[in-house]
Amino acid sequence: MTDRHTDRQTPHDGIGRAYASHRAAKNILNVLGKRKNDMLAVHLTKTYCLPILLYSCEIWAASPVDMRSVDVSWNNAFRKLFNWRDSVKPLQFYCFCLPASVFVRQRRVLFWLKMVRSDNVILHTLAGCSRDSVVALLDKYCPIDSHCVPSMLSSYVVKRWFWLYFSNLCQAVCFHSLIVCSICTAFITVFIFIFIFFCIFFCSL
Repeated sequence: MTDRHTDRQTPHDGIGRAYASHRAAKNILNVLGKRKNDMLAVHLTKTYCLPILLYSCEIWAASPVDMRSVDVSWNNAFRKLFNWRDSVKPLQFYCFCLPASVFVRQRRVLFWLKMVRSDNVILHTLAGCSRDSVVALLDKYCPIDSHCVPSMLSSYVVKRWFWLYFSNLCQAVCFHSLIVCSICTAFITVFIFIFIFFCIFFCSL
């Protein structure tokens, strides 16, 4: 299935990548069993499930809703692997895995770099037509002069900056969680002290 306005693929083409990826992850867990090695399970999931989920993502005509559904599918795989209910960003960080939506944008930039450096005139022309959208991505994820991309950026630099973006995002999430936990702890402490005070007060009557 393709987008009728652009003739470009969407994240929901073919047999349904989210379902196929989920089925592959489930098969991996069934083979590994209950006493699985967590990092091995992550490696197998990243090797076999992520390519299914992100197949041809470089040319997706993806809306924010589409990207959200891709993220949900990838996050559910981590929740299944680790029996986890909270935010999976810390898990993905310590497993050296990007969120699916960030992965899509990283691969789009890397694909564009290959096109812009290609000797093929058609590919080079197409890269020029999509330059503005890629530069917009680089402005968000890569804090450098995006107008020098073709001559200055390497694949390693792009991957590094995308990872640093995700790292900073995880730090923000952890900091927010820490603040929430601190506030909750403070409220619980105050409540306990008030409860003890009233218990002592009424016992002394």
